[in-house]
Amino acid sequence: MTPPMTSITPHDLSRDKTSDHFALRICAVDLKNEPLAAGALIKIKKCLAGAKIPVEVADIKVQPLRDGAKSTLQDIFVVAKLLPKAPKMLQLMVDGPPGAHRPLFDLEEIGGIPSKGAYPPRSKVAKLPFNGATFTPVAFVRSALCVTETLRRMVLRGPGTCRTRC
Repeated sequence: MTPPMTSITPHDLSRDKTSDHFALRICAVDLKNEPLAAGALIKIKKCLAGAKIPVEVADIKVQPLRDGAKSTLQDIFVVAKLLPKAPKMLQLMVDGPPGAHRPLFDLEEIGGIPSKGAYPPRSKVAKLPFNGATFTPVAFVRSALCVTETLRRMVLRGPGTCRTRC
């Protein structure tokens, strides 16, 4: 379940809606319990720029660790712009609907998912729904009937093939 995001300001959201910026959630970031000072935010900015996701320090919001949590992995919420030379999976994620794709991408120094071999650590990224506005999932739909698909089947079968009153 995605926790509600409350730390992106309306100023950040207005920039998200007016240009080619996107509200993103970057999961599994290992900040190694560093205090959230200017140095840590600049390090995050530098690592994201290396992944072709330029962001301003003011647009980085870090979700604090829960009390008593054993994991040091945190989530980062950013309003960012994707560079044209970004990996293809990141471009697909940004072009698609929110939450449809959660690709892994290389995130030097602060990625929380280790890679095998001599590859850099990774993290997951997802496009936030509602341009990053606060939300809380209330229900999940297991299956749904698409009315247009039902109508298409009735048309293909021809008149009089409907078992109910049409």
